[in-house]
Amino acid sequence: MKVTRNSAVDKVKEKKHTLSLEEISEKEKAQSAFEPQTLQQIMLRDALNTLSDEEKLIVKLRIYAGLSHSEIANVIEKNTVLVRKKYQRALEKLKNYCEGGR
Repeated sequence: MKVTRNSAVDKVKEKKHTLSLEEISEKEKAQSAFEPQTLQQIMLRDALNTLSDEEKLIVKLRIYAGLSHSEIANVIEKNTVLVRKKYQRALEKLKNYCEGGR
């Protein structure tokens, strides 16, 4: 999970621009439609599906778009502390899922 996360962060940093929510969604659709999925990608998708919509959005904005917690808070119009807590809880859920705690 950590390798996947770090790879995603590196890819975003290479582009040197912030991705919009629409670009993230379009990329996900395009990848799932045309690329064969590895077991790791399938597991990551399934793990993300265990999160609420808000948690998914926070995780995607943090990992794929590289936004800070305060920037995410501005985007979704929530408190920065709340965003940080939801992000931590989402990562914990993902960790538990990947360790078999589904």
